[in-house]
Amino acid sequence: MFIFLRQLLRVLRRCLPRGRASRLDGARRWLDRHIEECDFKIAVARFSAARRDRPRWRRKLALRWRRRLAILRKHHGRHSSLFLVVLAAVILPVVAAIPFGREVEEKKEEPAFEEIYRRQNGAPLVRIVYISDWDSSVATAYLNAQILRTRLAAEVLLKPLPLTRLAEAWAQLATNRADVFFSGWMPTQAEFARQAGERVAQLGTLATDARLGLAVPQWVEAETLADLAAGDGVIYAIDPDSKLSRLTRRAIEDYGLTRWRLDERNEPYLWDKLREAEREHRPVVVTAWTPHALFAEFPLKFLADPRGIYGDGDTINIYAATPFIDMFEELSGFFRREKLTMTEYAELLRAIRGDGDIVTKIKNWLDDHQPLIDEWLRKK
Repeated sequence: MFIFLRQLLRVLRRCLPRGRASRLDGARRWLDRHIEECDFKIAVARFSAARRDRPRWRRKLALRWRRRLAILRKHHGRHSSLFLVVLAAVILPVVAAIPFGREVEEKKEEPAFEEIYRRQNGAPLVRIVYISDWDSSVATAYLNAQILRTRLAAEVLLKPLPLTRLAEAWAQLATNRADVFFSGWMPTQAEFARQAGERVAQLGTLATDARLGLAVPQWVEAETLADLAAGDGVIYAIDPDSKLSRLTRRAIEDYGLTRWRLDERNEPYLWDKLREAEREHRPVVVTAWTPHALFAEFPLKFLADPRGIYGDGDTINIYAATPFIDMFEELSGFFRREKLTMTEYAELLRAIRGDGDIVTKIKNWLDDHQPLIDEWLRKK
């Protein structure tokens, strides 16, 4: 209802002349605050996503009406205000239906929550949402999909989302459009969990000590970032716009690493420099994070960060929709027992690197880690 009223205010604001349109800003701000206080952020995220992904013909229709309203305002000026308000009230149902059209279609396409798990063979369907931009999220999604299909007789639907729609991943859990999410980084994503409330619950902790920082080969004598101040050289980093690179620039300033130069390129360049340093057995400093395949490929260690510039690290948790937990206790118990060390996580990420079928790579990794999988499957 509140979102509908805000949409009405937007339409009226476009219809009114510039001098009068600003009078609606106070009402709009009040609605924004009220929506935020009532915890409607997830609904707003779904609203925006649906509007962005609406069909092309709907976007054209909305654009055509905006152009016509602009022409009327230009030719009739202030005297047409009443006429435009009436016109807006007439077309409001059409305009308001545009953002929510996708949601209506989704509800028609998806059966009811209780029905979606019923199949002729009696197997449950597990809908896994994951972030396609994160190798760690992709790896755990495909890993669990393979285990569910081969060891737990379940059907799996994988639902990838880009990183820019991370909020939508949580919204899908909260609205029963997805069941499990293996990439709940805490406390980084704590706000999303708070918004989801009791509709989403944590099943377990998949991994601990997910962190950012500077790393060097294990045979290098330096142990902390402050130890680098006595030397000089190059720090190899990833994309300059990344959070890791921004923190590294701050670390250079705070730790007085004035004789070190930051070389910011990309991840493949980072791999090349590490291979080169290992081949020539010379020291090298790189930006790094865990979980990452780098730590399975090279003998690296993090430099201690006494000032806490890179933070304390995150835990990677498994979250699921509450109705799914209540309906499938056996599957929920499996997810609760699932745990990876950072070494195992790094080996998994290294296994899926490069070209080739990811399902085949996951199967090979599972063959090499059968005792671990058996432990997850063992009922306690």
